[in-house]
Amino acid sequence: MAGSVAPGGEGWSSRWAFVLAAVGAAVGLGNIWRFPTLAGENGGGAFVLVYIGCIILIGLPMVLSEILIGRHGRSDAYHSVVKVAEDSGRSKNWGIFGGIGILNAFLILTFYSVVAGWVMYYVGVMSVDFLGALFSGDPFAGALANENPETIPSRMTDLFADIPMLLGMHTLFMIVTIWIVARGVTDGIEKAATYLMPTFFVLLVLITLYGAFTGEFGKAVTFLFNPDFSKLSPSVVNDALGQALFSMSVASAALITYGGYVSRETNLAPTAGMIAFADTGVALLAGLMIFPIVFAVGLDAAAGPTLVFQSLPIAFHNMPGGSLVGLLFFVLIFFAALTSSISLLEGVVAWAMRRFEWSRLLPLGWLAESFS
Repeated sequence: MAGSVAPGGEGWSSRWAFVLAAVGAAVGLGNIWRFPTLAGENGGGAFVLVYIGCIILIGLPMVLSEILIGRHGRSDAYHSVVKVAEDSGRSKNWGIFGGIGILNAFLILTFYSVVAGWVMYYVGVMSVDFLGALFSGDPFAGALANENPETIPSRMTDLFADIPMLLGMHTLFMIVTIWIVARGVTDGIEKAATYLMPTFFVLLVLITLYGAFTGEFGKAVTFLFNPDFSKLSPSVVNDALGQALFSMSVASAALITYGGYVSRETNLAPTAGMIAFADTGVALLAGLMIFPIVFAVGLDAAAGPTLVFQSLPIAFHNMPGGSLVGLLFFVLIFFAALTSSISLLEGVVAWAMRRFEWSRLLPLGWLAESFS
C-alpha cells in the first residue's frame, strides 16, 4: 500500500473535496429527519441548547480525533487504529474499536437504506403530483390537491403494507450507492459530493425561505431558540447527546476512512471545525425549514418520526406552491441520505479491500465500468 494514501493508493484531489465529502457524511437523515423529530418531542429550545453544547464539547473533538487517526493510519478504520496503537507502543488489540466502527457503519446502513427507500417513494409520489399540476396549468397548486387531507397520512401505512415496493425502493437506493462507491474516491465519492452538496445547500436555503415567508417563522424561532429549562430531564440530555454523535457520524468508521485519504499538508483543526459548523447549521436550518410549515397549518410539532412522512405532506397540501416545494423537499432529503450512505458503505468497503485484498470493483463494480 506504500503507506502514502489509503486503500488502493486513492486520495482526495483537494482539501475542499474532502470537506464536501466529510460534510456529506455528517449531514444526512439525522439532520433533516431525526433532529426535527427529537426537537419536537423534547420541547424545542432546551433540547437545542444541550445539542449545540454536545457538538462543541464532545462532537467536534471526536471528529478531529477520528480524522487524525485516519490520516496517520492511511487505511480503513480498523487498520488505522491498529497503526496508531502500534506507533504509540500500545497493543494492536485497540483495533477492535475501529472494527466496532465498521460494524456500526454496516448496521446503520441496514436501516438507513430502508428509510432512504421511503424517501425515494415520496420523491416519486411528489414528482407525479407536480407533473400533474404542471400539465393541468396550475404549477403552484398545493401538494396532492386531488386527495382528501385526512387520507394523505395513509400513504405511509399503505407503503408499509406494500412489501414489493419497499424492497424495490431499498434495492434501487443501494444500487445507486454501490455504483458511486465502486467508482472510487475521486471519480465516485468526490464527484458525488461536489455535485450533491452544493445543490443540497441551495435547496435547503430556498425551502427555508419559503417557510419563512409563507409559514409561522417567528413561532418556529421561538420554539427552537427560546429554551424552557423546565423541560430539561436526563432523557432530554441523553437524546441531545445521542443526536449530536449520530449527526456527526462519529464511531461509524466514515470519518476515519475519509481521513485516510487526506494529504499530510491539510490543516485538520479548521477543517474539523467547518464540518461541525456545517453539520450543526444544517440541523438548525432543517428546524427553521420544517417547523414554520408545521405551525402554519396547525400540525403537532411533537408528531415524532411521522413528522416528515405524514405531517408535512398534509402541510404542503394546504400551502401555496406545495406541490413543487414538496417535491424539492423530498429531493433534498434524498441527497442527504445518499451522501451519508456513501460514507457508511465506503467504511466497510475500505476494510474489505485491505482485509481480503479485494478490488473496489467487486462484486457490483462492473456497473461503474460499464457506464464510465
